[in-house]
Amino acid sequence: MDNDSKTLQVIAQSITIIDLKYRSLPFPEQMKLKPERDKAFSKYVEVRVKLLEEGVITTDDQISEMNEIKEEIDEAAENQAIIVAIGRLIGFVVTL
Repeated sequence: MDNDSKTLQVIAQSITIIDLKYRSLPFPEQMKLKPERDKAFSKYVEVRVKLLEEGVITTDDQISEMNEIKEEIDEAAENQAIIVAIGRLIGFVVTL
């Protein structure tokens, strides 16, 4: 598996975790998280298309950074922590 495939896999796992956390929240809390969740979904689609079209462009360091972000998302227990982690994910994705 090349670096781009690994990166896409970790980003997809992160997006799934975000969605599961979102779905487990009460409706008022979902509404607070929805804009950031939707932005993360959109950026994932953009980076997926880019990485599939341009070939291998991610580095081992980027994969490590994405794994750290995924762990942060996985460990986030409160809405604010989830929002911060989503912000890191979006920040990472736009650099690719």
